[in-house]
Amino acid sequence: MKMKPYWWLGFLALIGVYKLPQVIAYFEHGGSAWTLVSLLWFFWLLEFIPVRQRDSEAA
Repeated sequence: MKMKPYWWLGFLALIGVYKLPQVIAYFEHGGSAWTLVSLLWFFWLLEFIPVRQRDSEAA
């Protein structure tokens, strides 16, 4: 397995943790649906998932 070239961008997901209380408040009390856009920050966590190497690349 090999890390993606831009694995360090996964740390941008930490911004989503800052917005998480606002997202929870949206589901509890309602509010603007634009708050849910804050969940998009968590897509940066996908950069931490390593890619599988083929046998020909491993050598």
